[in-house]
Amino acid sequence: MVPTNAEVRGGERKRQVGNAVSSGLVVRLFTAAFLLTVVTLCGLIWYTWHSYKEFEAGQERIFKTVELTGSIVHLDEVLTMSARMAAATGDLKWEERYREFEPLLDSRINEAMALWPDVFISEAVSQTNLSNIKLVEMENKAFDYVRDDNNTAAQDILYSDAYQEQKRIYSNGMEQVTNSMHQQVSSEIVKQRGKAVTTISFLVLLVIVTVSVWIYSLFILRRFVDDRTRY
Repeated sequence: MVPTNAEVRGGERKRQVGNAVSSGLVVRLFTAAFLLTVVTLCGLIWYTWHSYKEFEAGQERIFKTVELTGSIVHLDEVLTMSARMAAATGDLKWEERYREFEPLLDSRINEAMALWPDVFISEAVSQTNLSNIKLVEMENKAFDYVRDDNNTAAQDILYSDAYQEQKRIYSNGMEQVTNSMHQQVSSEIVKQRGKAVTTISFLVLLVIVTVSVWIYSLFILRRFVDDRTRY
């Protein structure tokens, strides 16, 4: 049976409608693929920049922590040695050295407190501060004796059991503070590593989805071209 002109035109309209639908699908798929590609590239750029900044900040914090802990221990020993040398020699230049380094120790401790404020809120720190006050009082008393040419009395203070006990308390407290700061550094490294793994996993998933959409889009485009060629 020979189809009429109306049937031919109807079939042609159906093919045109089918082609129009396929064309719209192709456009939507390639639009989605393009947008996903842009999002993926932006995500990769952001992650690279953000990771670099976090790594840089983390490294700086670690180096600063190591520097501060070493400096605090060193300056504390400098102060003790200066006071004892003044008591042993009677030379007041050691008191000048003590006065020079005393504010440096306070400055380093304040830097550490600003860097790790949570570490310095503890009973150990309170005891350390109290011990430091007592040590400074005894050292100043020793300097008073040195200025009065009473070196023996100055040495009695700086080598007394009371002074040694306060040094022990202060040293133990600073050791706890140092360990706490190092633990904070380790915890921060673990936290940053976990965030990095999560972000990388999300970006990998996004890349897989983007590639899948592109592959499907190309498949649909090929079918669309074949349909157009066929008709």
